[in-house]
Amino acid sequence: MPDTNPRLQIVSEDTLRLEFSGAAGPELLATICAARDALVAHFPDQLIEVLPSYTTITLVVDFPNIYPQQLLAPIANILRDLDSKPRAIGSNAALEIPVYYGPEVALDLDDIARRKSLSRDEIIRLHSGVEYRVYALGFSPGFAFLGFVNETLSCPRHSSPRANVAAGSVGIADRQTGIYPLDSPGGWNIVGRTPIAMFHPQQTPENMCPLKVGDAVKFVSVEREEFIRLGGTL
Repeated sequence: MPDTNPRLQIVSEDTLRLEFSGAAGPELLATICAARDALVAHFPDQLIEVLPSYTTITLVVDFPNIYPQQLLAPIANILRDLDSKPRAIGSNAALEIPVYYGPEVALDLDDIARRKSLSRDEIIRLHSGVEYRVYALGFSPGFAFLGFVNETLSCPRHSSPRANVAAGSVGIADRQTGIYPLDSPGGWNIVGRTPIAMFHPQQTPENMCPLKVGDAVKFVSVEREEFIRLGGTL
């Protein structure tokens, strides 16, 4: 049973952190998502941000209207109450994200294929054949860390990051995969590109990113013509 009695720590004048024990995975993710939802529901005005990740939840409080110390006991009670409730990661259907795995955009796919002694088609099948979950958001606005890729595809980050990775690029780092929402430096192994925008700065904060922690994601391989028709650029 995943930890429902996490370490609760004050890390600054306006920030608390819950640290859960155990390895990151679906069961712990379900616990973290349940805790996030319960905290948001109980403290709609006191919490400015609730930031779940692989094994932690960071809480930013409405300081100085409230101090972190005032929430320690209520949060502990909420977490204890989770013990008596069934937990499951959101029942939402997986968001299908089209990906073009062509050589123009899949900068590292052939290298991965050589290292793993697999064909391009096998790499594509393995990468798109898994339903992923969002474990964290970060690095850049809208970047969702998705787990976990098939062990066969696990690849370390590049020792020297590229100076620029195009927005929409889909990469692999160890057993994580993710989509670069913006043009930016990056060291992940690039295996494809999606035409779908992953960051909408013109939207309200809650709608800027189409994904949140706990969401399910499924990559769907598309041909070059479909990628361009959907708005993709090469």
